[in-house]
Amino acid sequence: MRNRIFFIVLILIGLSLHFGCKKNDNPVNSEGTLGYFTGKVVDENGNAVIGAKIHAIPNVLQTSTLEKITSINEIIEFQFSLQQTSIVNLILLRRGTSDTVAVVIQNQEMPAGVHSIFFETTELTAGVYTMKLEYGNERIENNLILLKEISELTNANPTIITKEDGKFILPNKLFSIGVSFIRTSGISPDSIGAITVTNNVTFLIMKEGFKNLQENITIDTTIASLKLFTLQKN
Repeated sequence: MRNRIFFIVLILIGLSLHFGCKKNDNPVNSEGTLGYFTGKVVDENGNAVIGAKIHAIPNVLQTSTLEKITSINEIIEFQFSLQQTSIVNLILLRRGTSDTVAVVIQNQEMPAGVHSIFFETTELTAGVYTMKLEYGNERIENNLILLKEISELTNANPTIITKEDGKFILPNKLFSIGVSFIRTSGISPDSIGAITVTNNVTFLIMKEGFKNLQENITIDTTIASLKLFTLQKN
């Protein structure tokens, strides 16, 4: 009998689909690499800005009989059951890149029974992640979505940081466009609605000495995208 596993998903919705950003007079062009979104961050003189923190924040559509979630809960609960004592690994990955974000459990012997693991997300940026559970010969992966208020990202680790040429490159898979998640009450895994990731992404760019920049971008996965972001000094 296979071990049973499910998320008690605490969907964290603190964003709307419109952020009141200024009109985009610097559209995305098609000079990047197919399958990737390429951005370049410069100052007002066109100089590359190195080490700028980039947060790629997904926008979502919600369908539910209840009102949209507006409060933020910083704890994820991951629940699973083991039929026998096993060596367990639980790893949080960034979906689309498979980069390891956090090692929650590493080579820990755990007894048979139901286990609830609580994981703090304060240092995580908004986005879609994959929780990978390993025990015995089993490898189980489940996706989860974490959305936050813009103000909550000040101390969060960014999605990526610009390189020496001011550029950053993100695979389109990272944006998880079209991926849907079951919305639960946080009390049980029973569905009370759904949340679907759209192709609209809000980029929040932060660099000491510059004003924060926030721009909404529509991701077109059929073209090679290149976008120029200009930061203004404080």
